[in-house]
Amino acid sequence: MSSPSLRIRLISARNLFPADINGYSDPYVRIVQGEEKLWKSSVIQKNLNPVWEETATVKLQKPDEKLVVIEMFDEDKLAKDDMIGYTPIDVSLLPRGLEVVCTYQLSFVPHGEVTIGLTAIDFGFEGVSAEQAQAHIQSINAMSVISRQGIHKVRKEIICNIHHHLIIEYICQISYLFFLSLFFILYDDRRRRQRSS
Repeated sequence: MSSPSLRIRLISARNLFPADINGYSDPYVRIVQGEEKLWKSSVIQKNLNPVWEETATVKLQKPDEKLVVIEMFDEDKLAKDDMIGYTPIDVSLLPRGLEVVCTYQLSFVPHGEVTIGLTAIDFGFEGVSAEQAQAHIQSINAMSVISRQGIHKVRKEIICNIHHHLIIEYICQISYLFFLSLFFILYDDRRRRQRSS
């Protein structure tokens, strides 16, 4: 079985964070899923409002389980490239075969956004319009603009909540078994007393 395909149309970015001392950035976009780098755009020199209009088709691993992340970088010739924002996207929400164009706020930086079109070529929901998917994805994105440290905090809170619920469920089960056992002991003791009298 072949891997699901995602068509990416990188349109533009706006109000990017200026990472260079000249007040500009040399931005490019990298698309990743987990540890795998899927695609990299061209670099646009000295621009905080770049327009790319570049298209690529990439293969995904388990799109219903793994987020696709758009990473925005500033290219540096003499040093390591600086990250100037990123946004995670749940591509499992996409409709099959329809392009959904959304503008995503970039996390990890004070400001900046990227506009991108995504098409789930051979996966995704059937019977959902591009407009419905766009509205849903935009509403989720509006709630999820968080810092890199925030991702770890949220992940930790989710894990803590899961553990908390599991512990409560375990305590409830133990309590139920305890009271059930106590009921049978008391019931059995009462029947013995009734027989002996």
